[in-house]
Amino acid sequence: MDKVINIVNLLGWSFLVIKVGFNVFIDPLEYLLTDISFDLKILRFMQLFQIFDIILILFGKSKGSMVGSFFQILGRNLITLIFTS
Repeated sequence: MDKVINIVNLLGWSFLVIKVGFNVFIDPLEYLLTDISFDLKILRFMQLFQIFDIILILFGKSKGSMVGSFFQILGRNLITLIFTS
């Protein structure tokens, strides 16, 4: 299950980096004027998907510190949800 979560994260973040990267380098002014709501939805999903890391640590399927992972993921999700809402 841990590998599936990592693959989904890799695909989602790769999609965002490639899409935004190409748009910014090809025509940055046009990208500033386009609707980026789909990009923000993907970004929110990728950040919220990290909650599965905490669940896997709870069930003992993944290594790591529960407290450290919880606060790190909580902090990233709060910043993402505040700035993309």
